[in-house]
Amino acid sequence: MSKTKRKFRFPIEVKAILLIAVLAAVIVEIAVAFYALTSSKTNKNESANAAVNLSLTIAKTIDGAKVDSLRGKIETILNDPNTQPVFEDDWGSEAWNTYIHRYDAIYNEPEYVSLLSYLRDVASANTTRTNDVNCIYILFVTTVSEIPCNVYLADSAAENQYPIGCLDTLLEQNKNLIEHPELGFPPFEFYNDQDGWLITAGSPIYYNNKVVGYSLTDISMAAVRASQAQNIINLFLYLSAAIVFVMVVGIVIIHFVFVRPVKKLIKVSSSYDQHNPEKTHANFVNLEIKTYDEISDLANSMKMMEGDVYRKITELTEMNKELVESQNQTKKMTALAKTDGLTGVQNKSAYLSELEKIDSQIKAGKKVAFAIAMVDLNYLKSTNDEFGHGAGDEALIQLSGVICEVFKHSPVYRVGGDEFAIILRKKDFDNRDELINKFNEQIKKCINDVSHEAISAAIGYAVYDPEIDTCVDDVFKRADKAMYERKHRMKEDK
Repeated sequence: MSKTKRKFRFPIEVKAILLIAVLAAVIVEIAVAFYALTSSKTNKNESANAAVNLSLTIAKTIDGAKVDSLRGKIETILNDPNTQPVFEDDWGSEAWNTYIHRYDAIYNEPEYVSLLSYLRDVASANTTRTNDVNCIYILFVTTVSEIPCNVYLADSAAENQYPIGCLDTLLEQNKNLIEHPELGFPPFEFYNDQDGWLITAGSPIYYNNKVVGYSLTDISMAAVRASQAQNIINLFLYLSAAIVFVMVVGIVIIHFVFVRPVKKLIKVSSSYDQHNPEKTHANFVNLEIKTYDEISDLANSMKMMEGDVYRKITELTEMNKELVESQNQTKKMTALAKTDGLTGVQNKSAYLSELEKIDSQIKAGKKVAFAIAMVDLNYLKSTNDEFGHGAGDEALIQLSGVICEVFKHSPVYRVGGDEFAIILRKKDFDNRDELINKFNEQIKKCINDVSHEAISAAIGYAVYDPEIDTCVDDVFKRADKAMYERKHRMKEDK
């Protein structure tokens, strides 16, 4: 007994919940996205302003004379012909270590000790819960080996400190500092594996009305982003709670205003039974909905419609039964007319009908891709003579079974006493060579059967070629020729 696939129906409450949930999800998503974007922009601007202000404060309060003196000592080593500059990209290499060690003596210089102490004091004093100063450092900009670069003077970082004399290639956006040193480093955001997201800004340090270096401040965004993430989570929870409350209120209103009267109508409408129209009619007659709105109007309209249907239902049911019986009989007759009575595959009449369709497509200039395979049962006459026509019939049935098993996606036709035709299209057409080989392997197994039921068959096929074929019959002839050539080879190999 076949099972009918059940179609799920959703009550109004469910639809209302889904609708409100979708709207709520959209509202929450928009609100959270808007808050995330605005707060991210605000936090970034605030951090950028903090970096600018702190670097500017340091630039104005730091001892420019010490910076200038320290820069001079570093430049003396950097410009020494014996110094081989190595950039930060080669950090840790032997050449880089050799280069950096040339500045070891400067770590004991009073200018460096004083400047480093000042930078660390400022960094410590300006670190708060939401404004984490990652590090403060001073550098100057110069050109080394025709490459604009930063040269580090002092770095307040406790870990991963940039050493004195470290060379860092100047970013493209800051290369104008070579010509205009007074511009400083505009704030920009970047990421590194050690510190995460940072915002950096730098201000020029003056001494004797000349820019001698830059104070730069790295502001960590870790605390800001963590706070922002927590705020987003809180906003999501608050909005979700509000949405749940609105959903509950909405469902209650929908239930009392719409659901209860509609349930009566649903119950009667869904109780329709085509096998018991009297019961259905009685249910509609007893239906009473007095909401004095569109729902009651709908109920009355349905009652009138059901009354009209009921007056015709018996008549239509009888007519439908007669029509179904007639259609079933027609289908059976059509199927029998196109089916071979012995093998159950389609007969020559069906084959010729299919060829007419393909010929029409060819004449219409349509692109068609197909092949025809011809199969001929070997030794049918000798089988009939030696074992009787019953054995011959069994051989034909067995062969048709092999053909249908191999060419599962193609129509099979018995076009003669011992001849079968297969029209290969789509999947079987694409895999035709593989299927032909599979058929031959199956036939080999059947040939090796020692019983009188062993069968032998030859197969040949031809592919429609619009360059040489004007109709389907051209393809058929080439397929038939290929089949007889195969039959001849099989006899020679026997």
